[in-house]
Amino acid sequence: MCVRQIGAPSGTVPNISTRTSVNDNAADVLFLVANAARLGGGVTNDSTAILHIALGTVAATLTNYTAQILPGGFFSLGNYTGMVRGIWAADPNTGAARITELTA
Repeated sequence: MCVRQIGAPSGTVPNISTRTSVNDNAADVLFLVANAARLGGGVTNDSTAILHIALGTVAATLTNYTAQILPGGFFSLGNYTGMVRGIWAADPNTGAARITELTA
């Protein structure tokens, strides 16, 4: 099992965890708005379809994305504070993106 640090290395310790879910969707969806106070976080894909995640303001597509998250997979945001978007390869209505944003 691989465990990754999801807090910021800046010395500020996150003490607030905000969790949201976005149902799988074959269209671009917004997961997180830009937040300068974000210290870390991550996205888990509990859908049966591959999730394409995009960091930035440009819509996520199946050919323009930052990373693929396989079913059951996790993506760490590290100390990225910008917008996070996503799109699934299909819309099987079997799950969601489970999103956690860490702040202080």
